[in-house]
Amino acid sequence: MALDIAAFLHRNQKKHNILVIEAPVGTGKSLGALVPAMVEAKLERGFTHKRVVYATATINLQGQLMQEEVPLLRNFELINQAILAKGKAHYYCHKELSASDQIDERIHQKLSTFFAEARTGHRDEFESSHGDIENAIWDRVNLKATKRECDNCIYSLSCPSHTHRGRFMLDNNDLVITNHEQLIRSVLNRLQEPAFPPIVPIDPGIIVIDEAHHFQENFLSQLQETVTIRDLRAIAKHKRFPSSLRKKLLRLVGDLELKFHTEAMKIESLQGRYPLPDFVHPTLEDLHELIRESIDVIAIQDRQRATPWEREDEYVNRLELTLETLNHLQNSKRYVSWITYQDYELSSVPVNFPSRFKELLDFLTLRNKIIVMSGTLTTNGDFGSFLNQWRLTYDQVDVKAIKESFQYEKQALIYVPEGVQDPRDASKSWYEDQTQHTDNLLRLTGGRTLILSTSKQHMETMAEPLETICHSLGVTFLRQELGGVEQLTKQFKQDETSVLLGSGSFFSGFSVSGSSLVSVIFSRLPFPVPDDPYLKLIGAGFEDVFFEEIILPNMMTRLNQGVGRLIRDIKDFGIITILDPRVFDSEYGKFICSDLEQKGYRFTRSLEEVRHFYHQKLTAGSEARYDPYNRSYLTIHETLKEFGYGARVQAKPEKIKRPKKHKITEEQMIFAESICKEKNKKLTAKIKFAEDLYHFLVDLYYVEYSSITPIQAHFPYQNDEQREQLSKYLGSGVRTYRMKKCTFDVFGCEGQCSEHFRDELYNLVKNAGGHVEEIRPAEKFCWLMIKPFDQNDQIMETITARKQAAASIDKSLSQ
Repeated sequence: MALDIAAFLHRNQKKHNILVIEAPVGTGKSLGALVPAMVEAKLERGFTHKRVVYATATINLQGQLMQEEVPLLRNFELINQAILAKGKAHYYCHKELSASDQIDERIHQKLSTFFAEARTGHRDEFESSHGDIENAIWDRVNLKATKRECDNCIYSLSCPSHTHRGRFMLDNNDLVITNHEQLIRSVLNRLQEPAFPPIVPIDPGIIVIDEAHHFQENFLSQLQETVTIRDLRAIAKHKRFPSSLRKKLLRLVGDLELKFHTEAMKIESLQGRYPLPDFVHPTLEDLHELIRESIDVIAIQDRQRATPWEREDEYVNRLELTLETLNHLQNSKRYVSWITYQDYELSSVPVNFPSRFKELLDFLTLRNKIIVMSGTLTTNGDFGSFLNQWRLTYDQVDVKAIKESFQYEKQALIYVPEGVQDPRDASKSWYEDQTQHTDNLLRLTGGRTLILSTSKQHMETMAEPLETICHSLGVTFLRQELGGVEQLTKQFKQDETSVLLGSGSFFSGFSVSGSSLVSVIFSRLPFPVPDDPYLKLIGAGFEDVFFEEIILPNMMTRLNQGVGRLIRDIKDFGIITILDPRVFDSEYGKFICSDLEQKGYRFTRSLEEVRHFYHQKLTAGSEARYDPYNRSYLTIHETLKEFGYGARVQAKPEKIKRPKKHKITEEQMIFAESICKEKNKKLTAKIKFAEDLYHFLVDLYYVEYSSITPIQAHFPYQNDEQREQLSKYLGSGVRTYRMKKCTFDVFGCEGQCSEHFRDELYNLVKNAGGHVEEIRPAEKFCWLMIKPFDQNDQIMETITARKQAAASIDKSLSQ
């Protein structure tokens, strides 16, 4: 992976500016990207001020990079200065504390002391020195102000948060580690009129977007306009809001909150986006009218005062922004709107969201080379769904899928209990069923468990019974709401038998290897809300296959991310439990099983088998081994060889003897031109030698997963020595699988495949040595995914040969 990235970043590679990489979770892809990126930045530093911005979705991964990867890179003298640029919600604001009258005196004193002593103002810095702080309290004192408001704040000169955030743009930062949102906001700041300064560098030369499966949704969060019940209530209670209108506004907000509460009791999960209920729109109109009226009243009051109100614009601007948001929530032609019941949050985003996202990518790629990576970007090995959602094509990017490194068939077992209740019926008996299954597993492993939930209701309802179970086992129970993500992760690692109940960011970016984590439990399959307005927006054009192309891949991404929390090392082992019968009871369950089984996971429905597996691993360990390292597995690209990549390091460097290259013969050129015509490719004029020509032709077949036999067998070698030398080359480059049409002659289908034909097709391919992984219907035919990819040619030749033989026999018999 590092060599592929080095070749992509090399200044001679000018074809694409985006490299999309899927690499298995837990296998060190952060270093796989950072090492070549920092090498390239260092090589170029004498010519350009190239540096690296590394953007992640989770705070956990940012902390890991800073604490583990950065010191290692510093030891190798690849980094002089690195900075952790967290999102502003992770920084303390002393002005917020001064304005709050709901903070306990003891906490108030700790925060004041922290303000005087802190270096960065980070939440984890506070918790490291002063202990945990609950989310509800931190939310009242975290940074909410804009950069301009911070610059004008009375505390700005002594504020550690303001000082630290001011260092994000310094030229001496070789590496800036940040989150998706700040990178996105920085570009949006530059694109808007008038332009605002970026928060982090947007033209460093190299950008790594890790955990990329979250990037588009995080772009949404920066584009959306939002107002909450809490915001509306704060507006009404502000001392400048007209007293004559206050009661009316508070009554409207109270009625709306009550209706939302009633609606929230009916829904499946609080963590999700839902279409706005019909009852909201009349109230939004009333709120809009009332706030518009309040702005007029405030304007009259200000004119009547002899002395202008101090900082009056800040509050009036807030009212005007709220007014604009309320207007957009009702404009269904230009905006898509939704509600999140967890915080009673109303949001809207422009319907041109996909084109705005493309504008962001175009801006970044014009100035940088971008590495887009994650452990979950493909669906059954195909990047198609991901690229469709990003509005990209295979022609615009390089793609690379790195094979699995762990031996999941030995290290892990996936358990779906027989008779587990369906989570779509979240009754009292369902919670009791969840408790019973979880109790069985916690007693087996003695804690050491991460429980992943998809809803706030589930976490709140399960907290008490889980705490009771943990108390009876003598283990610590940790819960997401009661501390910051970084602090909880640290506690979980240090307290080996602890149990952690979490959601959201704990599905990805959470890395704990060893005996502290031997069990991951899913409360249910992590499906998004079915009628999520955002998913409908990015799924525009895929309405006929919306579940297959949008909903299911979205769920599988989250499931695979959560599954990937368990095995982080070759010595790790454990159990993955999915408390959802749909894995086996639904039509799409076959797809779920197939995806995980391809990675090597095994399924069971027996608790006894789970017990046997776990006790065996306690005795024998993971029983997994890395494949022996073989240097021949590495692909060293031609552009890198110029700089010595691939040469072995020796005590006394020896001159490398390179094989002699031969000029291209006329016969070889005619052969090459015929192949290029067949493949609709242009033969580059830069190729001067037969060896390079051979490599070029082999790669044409290799990248398509086609057999290279036509080149090996028919290339007009000059002599046996050249044949022996060239035939060792087996191809390199980014491989792209082209699905087959059912209407190909070899299959003999006329278009829409019947159930009977599909059964015949499965058997036909199976008997030829392959298997049909997927049949995807199109308008006038079906697309077929046949595996193994690199044996498709042989499989189709075998089918053709058998059909011809059968036809010949039939003909003989008829004669």
